[in-house]
Amino acid sequence: MTKVVHKWFWVHNYQKEEDWLNEMASQGYRLEKVSFGKYTFKETTKDETVRMVFMDQNKENFIEFMKDMDIEHVDTLSNWGYFRKENIPGEPKFEMFSDNESRIKHLSNILKMLLVFLLMNLFSAYSNLSISKLQLQVSHPDKFSSYRILGIHLVCSL
Repeated sequence: MTKVVHKWFWVHNYQKEEDWLNEMASQGYRLEKVSFGKYTFKETTKDETVRMVFMDQNKENFIEFMKDMDIEHVDTLSNWGYFRKENIPGEPKFEMFSDNESRIKHLSNILKMLLVFLLMNLFSAYSNLSISKLQLQVSHPDKFSSYRILGIHLVCSL
């Protein structure tokens, strides 16, 4: 049976998303497909662990590497790769990062992506403010001088 769940996670809360996916797996739902805010599961009896990784470069090579390690690639959403591996009794659960250095590199890649989004939003906000000021000047030329649009206030006294 297929189960579709609509749920939203922010990029900086990827760990919560991963925990939720593993909770779904423990309830017998195997992740099959991911899209923005939509997760498709199928019922299963397998005990699996799901991991997410931000893939900034060479996605195809990374996915091939994971397949060579007997780790199944479930889906890709933007730069996020979703992987799973069946848990084998007596062996440790599948972890994406084996040391702190690789975990730090992963987190710094996520931070870089968030900074790019922040800069894009700041640029967009600045552009919108500039357009708004220009529209005010055009619509009310008697009330706003071009000096005020540029942020220069002249005080003249006669």
